[in-house]
Amino acid sequence: MNLTVCMESSEPCDIIVPVLVDTVLPKPVCNWKTGFIDPDFSYSAFLTENDIGVNDTLDSTQLSMLLHTLGLTDFLLSPQCDRSGAPYTGAVDGWTNRWQGSFETRVNFEPCLFKLTVSIEELTFDILLSDYVWTEPTDVWLFGFVRMEFTAVDLVVEGDYMLDLVLRVCMEADADTTVLCFININVLTKYRLPKEQCDWDFNFFVNGFSLNSWLATNNYTRTEPLPLSVSAHLLSHLNIQSYLNHPTCQQGGSLYTTVGTRWNNVCGKEIDLPMLSEDIVCRVNDSCTTIDCCVNVPLLNQTFNFYLDIDPCYQEVTVGIEKMLTTQKLLDGYTFGSFNNFTLLGVDFALNQWLRVRSESTDDILPAYYIAEFLQQLDLTSYLQDTPCSRDNVPYVNATNGWHSDCADNITLPSLWSDSPPNPLTCSFNNECSGVSCCIDSMFINRSFYTNLELDPCEQKLHIGIEKLQFTVSLLDFVFDKDQEFSLKKTIRILYNIYDLKSEDEYLITLKIAVCWETYLPCDWTATLFENTRIPKKPCSQRMDYVTPDFSLTDWAADNGVDVNNMIDLDVHKFYDAADIGWFLQFPSCDRGDSPFGPSTNGWNNTCPGIITDLNDLPSTTSCHISTSCTDVRCCVEIPTLNNFTVDFTVSLDDCQKTLTVTIEKWTHSQMLHNYTWGTEEYFWVRGIYRIKFRVIDLNDQALFRLYISFEACFDAGQPCTQTVDVMNSIELPKQECTWSTGYRISDCPLYVLGDLVFLLDESISVGASHFNKSLEAIASAVNNLAIGANLTRVGFVVFGGNQTTNRTIFDMNYDKAAILNGILDTKHDPGIANTVSVLKYICDNKFTESAGGRTDVQNYLVVLSDGRSANHEDIKIQADLCSTAGIRIIGVPIGDAANDALLKAISYFDPSYYVKTVYNDLGPTIAALVNSSVDCSSGFFLKSWKTGHGLADNAVLNQWQISSLMQENRITEYVVSDQCSLTDGMFSGSIDGWVNGKYCLRPV
Repeated sequence: MNLTVCMESSEPCDIIVPVLVDTVLPKPVCNWKTGFIDPDFSYSAFLTENDIGVNDTLDSTQLSMLLHTLGLTDFLLSPQCDRSGAPYTGAVDGWTNRWQGSFETRVNFEPCLFKLTVSIEELTFDILLSDYVWTEPTDVWLFGFVRMEFTAVDLVVEGDYMLDLVLRVCMEADADTTVLCFININVLTKYRLPKEQCDWDFNFFVNGFSLNSWLATNNYTRTEPLPLSVSAHLLSHLNIQSYLNHPTCQQGGSLYTTVGTRWNNVCGKEIDLPMLSEDIVCRVNDSCTTIDCCVNVPLLNQTFNFYLDIDPCYQEVTVGIEKMLTTQKLLDGYTFGSFNNFTLLGVDFALNQWLRVRSESTDDILPAYYIAEFLQQLDLTSYLQDTPCSRDNVPYVNATNGWHSDCADNITLPSLWSDSPPNPLTCSFNNECSGVSCCIDSMFINRSFYTNLELDPCEQKLHIGIEKLQFTVSLLDFVFDKDQEFSLKKTIRILYNIYDLKSEDEYLITLKIAVCWETYLPCDWTATLFENTRIPKKPCSQRMDYVTPDFSLTDWAADNGVDVNNMIDLDVHKFYDAADIGWFLQFPSCDRGDSPFGPSTNGWNNTCPGIITDLNDLPSTTSCHISTSCTDVRCCVEIPTLNNFTVDFTVSLDDCQKTLTVTIEKWTHSQMLHNYTWGTEEYFWVRGIYRIKFRVIDLNDQALFRLYISFEACFDAGQPCTQTVDVMNSIELPKQECTWSTGYRISDCPLYVLGDLVFLLDESISVGASHFNKSLEAIASAVNNLAIGANLTRVGFVVFGGNQTTNRTIFDMNYDKAAILNGILDTKHDPGIANTVSVLKYICDNKFTESAGGRTDVQNYLVVLSDGRSANHEDIKIQADLCSTAGIRIIGVPIGDAANDALLKAISYFDPSYYVKTVYNDLGPTIAALVNSSVDCSSGFFLKSWKTGHGLADNAVLNQWQISSLMQENRITEYVVSDQCSLTDGMFSGSIDGWVNGKYCLRPV
């Protein structure tokens, strides 16, 4: 609501004052007993004043005057009821009884909506049954003229209401209702009204409700949480608002105070309670059979209370959400062990309940109008293809065991039709053995669904989709060896896990498809397409060509109105998108002024300790670095055509590991040197745009590599390249000296020291045991994600705010990760008062010293997990600054229900990423990533530990894919020849004491 002051009829108002902005105002409680508008009204006086006889019939004008005087006009139904018409025809003794509808006395009990509605004409009042006082007489007056008086009793056991109802019409304001009201009708006397049988698994109050559609209709933007006014509007629209308790339940209140988990068990007995999510807390009451919970809905920024009360003595169960509840007897007829749903006006979806409401079944095809409603309610309609797939058409026709395979490789495919009844799907495996598509039938909605998954190793992409919902994911940033899910509104689901067997040019895939129509019940069916199945990678050219054969920057710029000679950053990004090269580039890319490219001389930053001569001067657009190994060349090149965007590329030779690696930005090609033909000129392209040309000659007798390297930027297919940089032309690089006893080499393992960390955990009273224990788990997760070792990452652990500052784990525990984790997780909560200043000084002065196991030549990190609720904030900041001055980077992590975010931000290292505020489950990986994650590079490798980490028993015999995984992770595979030797065949057959002509073959044990 705005208040405006306007001085001109045709001009904007001079003053606009917002008075209310999205303000929610509470409604006043209504008085159901509204007397005469004129407290002295008298019908006799009305007749006398208007010269109407006592026995005269009022004409329409006189009747209108009377109704207006009484204030009844706006509340009368139009048209008026007709005693000779429906639903009153066929009355017996003045009654009709058609119980299929509401009880037309205008007192309407709705036990399933937990509501009582009382009305006289259009004057209507609603009250929740939880707020109604049973057995107390209730008056509802229409301005004193028409009066309804009733008394109701809830006969819970019998399943009835017992009702007394009297109707009166009174003409005098001071009428004694038992004497002077000229109409008095006893409508009901101790009458039993049977209750409606309720299905508590409600559908939505608004049929076919969709949140996204509702937000769009009301011009709201979906945010989390929704603004208070939008949330209130939504709950009102769904008819939920009136059922909510005020005030709402408080998760941090004394009722739900917890120890260790999100459960508050005051039962006094040990109960095996499950772990609860971050959004819910529960209490087991002293009866041990009553559970009361408070769940937070982040979207609405509101909590809801729900509860379950089992009374074993009287054999009944009460279940409720907010003010709505129901009680069921656990006597004959109750099915124990079955799931029952109780929802607050359908804010959920369950197929069985949806079908029951419509008297339908999955055994039959639904009518077309129900199919449309069903798909709309699940928000599927807009995602469906216009023409559904068909299992009777190509590529699914003539399938065997559910498969139509064009893959020529010998890959065993499991039967998809072995279940009874067979799963209603058929799948196609393409001729490159890289992709699967499936057509899934859903009989009851007479609809099929198309799903697909394809891996493209040449462009490092994963294509995945369901119907029109299609995505392409870059494998350069993909998390391999992790269970993942892709779904269409959680109904059709693709479950997959992909492991990259790089050295074997294969993928190891587990792939399942599930169809799920119920929110909380198991899926209808799940089909396994691949189970640790090896899928070969198709052969790829090192020259990844243009996105289209005739691609041209010149043509693209002309078509898009871009000045190719004056491109701005936005133009470059659009060009990268059009060229389909953005997947492979890093943003931001390299900076020629930063390490390792600068400082440079003639474009070179040469850190090789050996002698390298004749390095040519590089152009002003290029800076290159030669590493201390002498055989790694990395360059950063500015591209003037593209507004001086840069490109980072590398040519790296490792004579000890016998590898050759070439990279352009994220795009990498690695090969073993024994597969490279010395002196051969090879090319490495990214979408034809950026290119490396290289040649390597092995001067083995001189312990040198001779390199030829050039870089090109080529923007128009079929035309000369726009930019060429000759980096090396017959430059001889000294080979590094090899150490042949390097120990275990774990794949992707960083070869440099990470740092020293101390975790400082607040165990003060204000933090509480629950947050303390979750913090322990988060710290353990962080440690588990770090590479622990004497020459890698060292960790320490201190708690404060208890009865004493305690060292739980220190740096010198032999770097045994398992021992460190046990030491952390075994820590008990011992609350006290926090003295943050003292503990910061103690840590920074003592815990990073060499005597404590710290190192002076690595980066030091202090991870402070606290609620920051401590006195002397300024002193804390000063001490934190002293820690920073000593080279210690503080990572601030707020914990607890009321953390002082401002203080923890203030003491954190200046980089914003060092203030970590997230859910407990994400703390471990986030903290580890700040330092350096994730592969354990410790030189000790233990097969037993590897098996445990992969869920295998100590005595488990490895299958083929597990052997591949083991060899891949230890970087053995690339050194194994494809034609393996045999102890019994070929040149090794006929051995004597293991010898044949001095050659031998080792069999791993």
